[in-house]
Amino acid sequence: MDIMLYTFPGLINEFDIFFNNYDIEELIVCPSEKITDLKPKEERICRFCGLNYSQTTFKKEAHIISAHLGNKYLVSDFECDKCNKFFGDNYENDLAAFLGMSRTILGVKNRDNKIPTFKSPGKMLMARREEFYGIKEGIKVSREESTKGIFNINVNSGKTEIKYQKQPYTPIKVYKALLKIALSIIPGKYVADYRHAFEYLVSNNDKLSDLAKVLHYELPYNCKVENPICFLFRKLDSTNRTITHVFALYFQNNIFEFPIPLYKVDLDNNLYYGKSYSMPLCPPIFTEPVAEATYFRTIIDLSSNEPVRGEIETITFSMDPDQMNKLKAYNPTTGEITDTTLNPDDIIGIYFASQDSKASFPKS
Repeated sequence: MDIMLYTFPGLINEFDIFFNNYDIEELIVCPSEKITDLKPKEERICRFCGLNYSQTTFKKEAHIISAHLGNKYLVSDFECDKCNKFFGDNYENDLAAFLGMSRTILGVKNRDNKIPTFKSPGKMLMARREEFYGIKEGIKVSREESTKGIFNINVNSGKTEIKYQKQPYTPIKVYKALLKIALSIIPGKYVADYRHAFEYLVSNNDKLSDLAKVLHYELPYNCKVENPICFLFRKLDSTNRTITHVFALYFQNNIFEFPIPLYKVDLDNNLYYGKSYSMPLCPPIFTEPVAEATYFRTIIDLSSNEPVRGEIETITFSMDPDQMNKLKAYNPTTGEITDTTLNPDDIIGIYFASQDSKASFPKS
């Protein structure tokens, strides 16, 4: 693929190591309009269950990348209605719960073209799209007045934290939701040789749970993508003891990356059961130069079949402390503006809007 690629300056060595071993085989970008070149339904075969048009139905739109991630038009012609329902009912809701409030904060629209409302367990915190004095595109995050410790605002530094509880999710279902996307973007010529991966996707097999580990990057917001992007990397040298394919999903300011498991050639070479192998992974890649930036990188273990309940996530952002010390209080009932000192404990809601938004307060 003849495109110029870049990464953060501090990751150039990792970048070079990876691309000395792998190349881009597929680059999938969610389109901005409907796909028109799908196979006629009578010619379709489901790559997940193997049934054809005479054996099952293909009436529903099957999203290659979950609609929970903002994908509206990237759909397939190789997923039947039964499999589509199975993945939606069993995996995709867990993926949405795992992502937490970020889909709302980032304004990710669902298949109904609406930004989802987020409610934490017990509705202690809620985030939703809401108009605010003429601003129509903002997101309001509010807490119950009786709750404490959700908004932590340091007036002197400008650092603000929102600590909230995610909805429950099952880690292995999150992994399988991501694996389903990976197995959806592989070219058709590989489907037969990934038979064991497809079987694992729809099974309750716990023997391979140690494969369910994902490299996660959280990037600065100015590095986010508007629509999901998928990369499929293939190793250059078939004799190298590395997994053949690596998958990466770019979602807003997040990257989820992992080797696609259970390829026939890899199994034949005992890459899973016996001999050791190395696994270079790709750092964040961009199509134009980027400056050094602060990012977070971690390996997420998604192998557990036990639901995760009560997980606390923190969203952190900063505001100019000089501006915070110049804040004024506005009384929407009386229209009165005062120099009341900000007491962080009094904050029950925070409104997020684009930098060029302007509120139209009533004149007093």
